[in-house]
Amino acid sequence: MTLRQTITASLVTITVLIYSLLIEPQWIEVTIHSKDIGLGGGEITIAQVSDLHTSNLGKAERNTLTVLREVRPDVIVITGDAIDDRGSLHSLDSLIMQLPNAVKIATLGNWEYWAEVDLQELRDVYRKNGVTLLVNDCAIVSAKGAVINVIGLDDYTAGRPDLSLAVVTCV
Repeated sequence: MTLRQTITASLVTITVLIYSLLIEPQWIEVTIHSKDIGLGGGEITIAQVSDLHTSNLGKAERNTLTVLREVRPDVIVITGDAIDDRGSLHSLDSLIMQLPNAVKIATLGNWEYWAEVDLQELRDVYRKNGVTLLVNDCAIVSAKGAVINVIGLDDYTAGRPDLSLAVVTCV
């Protein structure tokens, strides 16, 4: 490898490390979509939060709470990877108890499995904070006079997703 190739490879590696360790974990993206789905003119706001990887209540978690308070969602959906270490249940508990008032739903991600998180303890933490954990299940959500069905499947890489089971529970 030439000196130029070594320098280029080193710069690329440093850039990737900076991005993955300092930028991406702090990145909060808000995207707003409007769609008339026949709710009689009512409009509901759904906040989808993913890949929190909560280990403590640091800057990223505080920023997430701030953004959610500003958005004022009617429904908050935590779509997996809320934690990636089974010892982080206390931190997740502290985070979700501070979520704004809304209907709260969660699903599992691969990290809940890979970290061997006790799923019953996780379910208990969610339940105590008013969060419904959906694993191949359905919840009927009411917000601002609208009623919608929300299906949550098990993680597709580490779990056993079963859409037909989830749909049956919506009936």
